[in-house]
Amino acid sequence: MTPLGQFVAFTVGGRSYGIEIRSLVEVVNMVALTPVPLISEGAGRHRSTAGLLNVRGHVLPVFDLRILLAVPVEGPTTASRILIVRGPGLEAGLIVDSVEGVIDPRAENLGAVDKKTSSKMQAVLTNVYVERDRLVLIMDVDRLLDVVYPEVSESGQVASGASWADRAGRAGPS
Repeated sequence: MTPLGQFVAFTVGGRSYGIEIRSLVEVVNMVALTPVPLISEGAGRHRSTAGLLNVRGHVLPVFDLRILLAVPVEGPTTASRILIVRGPGLEAGLIVDSVEGVIDPRAENLGAVDKKTSSKMQAVLTNVYVERDRLVLIMDVDRLLDVVYPEVSESGQVASGASWADRAGRAGPS
């Protein structure tokens, strides 16, 4: 189990998730995204890619966590938000159903991820936070972005074996 600082909790498909607050740049209201038709079905585009978002002149890829987490996708609501997150070398947006708030976890409320969890989820989950009747699955933003934003070479093909750390300083804004 890794030490955990404050995290922001959000919902996707009725379940609570969280990311460390140090990975969060900002939360923005849901807006219309610019589709990316040229790569909509090509290499380098994850099926959860929702489009592009312009945040004060800064263009970011946006991914729908409902698709990534295999939750039925419904249209956005007034509570839907886009979490702007930062990993080494790239910022991206993550569509969530709602934001619950910031949690300052106590160590005794943190637990390990259940070994019965799917391998895909084990790859992005770091901890489980339990408080009263509330269960929050904590995600590692760097690992999550590794899943949804693979390295794309200049030819448009996904580079095999490239990791998020390999991209640090080369892709996107810092």
